[in-house]
Amino acid sequence: MLNAILGQALIAVFLTLTASVVAVVQCELFPTQVRYTGAALGYNLGYMLFGGTAPFVAQYLVVHTHAPLAPAFYMSAVGLLVLVPIVLLPETAGTRMSRTHAHFSSR
Repeated sequence: MLNAILGQALIAVFLTLTASVVAVVQCELFPTQVRYTGAALGYNLGYMLFGGTAPFVAQYLVVHTHAPLAPAFYMSAVGLLVLVPIVLLPETAGTRMSRTHAHFSSR
């Protein structure tokens, strides 16, 4: 029982670290006029495409490769692909939030 509680606590810590960064990045990505719409579309489309299809992709990989660890390789590949947009995110420190769009278009 203690191991289950510690496992859940560990998951909660990493989920909190991820979710807190996502909220800040979503606010900085969009100009104030479309911030809620942009953040909602980006968040929901991302979860729909990757979160919604992940179980099917994992099952497909295990069935076709006969490798029980195939989903781990899939998640590792997605993690590596996600590094590309993270590296390309511009720094917005010192930029007025209402002017964020102008900052992005000048890049």
